[in-house]
Amino acid sequence: MACILKHAGVDDVICMGHDWGSQICYEMARARPDITNAVIGISIPYAPGGDTFTPSTSFVKYYPKLMYQVYFDEKTDNAAAELDKDVRRSLRSVHRTLASPVPDAFLRSRDSFLTAFGSEEIPPIPYLTPQEEDYLVEQFKVQGFENTLHFYITENRYQSWKFVHNHGNRSIPQPVLTVYSSKDSTADWKFIGTVVGSAKYVPNLTTETVTADHWAHLENPIGFNPIVRGWLSKLRDSGMEKKAKAVDEL
Repeated sequence: MACILKHAGVDDVICMGHDWGSQICYEMARARPDITNAVIGISIPYAPGGDTFTPSTSFVKYYPKLMYQVYFDEKTDNAAAELDKDVRRSLRSVHRTLASPVPDAFLRSRDSFLTAFGSEEIPPIPYLTPQEEDYLVEQFKVQGFENTLHFYITENRYQSWKFVHNHGNRSIPQPVLTVYSSKDSTADWKFIGTVVGSAKYVPNLTTETVTADHWAHLENPIGFNPIVRGWLSKLRDSGMEKKAKAVDEL
């Protein structure tokens, strides 16, 4: 991100992301407070990481719907092939809403991503027009899902943890807004945020909740957008959007 901003001639930003995009924004704020003024994270809390690395197999017993992460890690090639076989079906499976939910068995398999849907057709993505869905499918067909799945590979996750651990600083001094979904079909991320101690490491944290499944900003923009606009307005009025200074945790 820092390289992209430099190439674009952008000195500093407010970074907003969803899911893995949230994690990228949080990490950019932690590692580069000189170019990151604030963060808006959607659905997922800041996870500061512990003193030791935790593989994905360790937390699925508490959050069984995260088993898909183990599948992506252990059988990356198989998972990529399964998702690439029918890109539209794969995208429709994850882009569901409270009104058009996923089967309860979804995401719980260690051997398949789509098996919970059986042979039935998955309805179109509720919050996209047919043209928008076509475009999304077209773009995912360009490179497929394999590169995306590398986020879940244990070695990559370990290197990310090691990078932060070696820095010795897990705090984010900038203002952060985390917007949770009221009924996320993957996990109770608001509760997880409490468990991992997000607020301890983000002193300027604001949390809000929107009635939605995992894709809060897409499913419920009427609820989501005013929250973001209001927070940005307060940020502007307070002057806190200026670049934060890194603080030594010791």
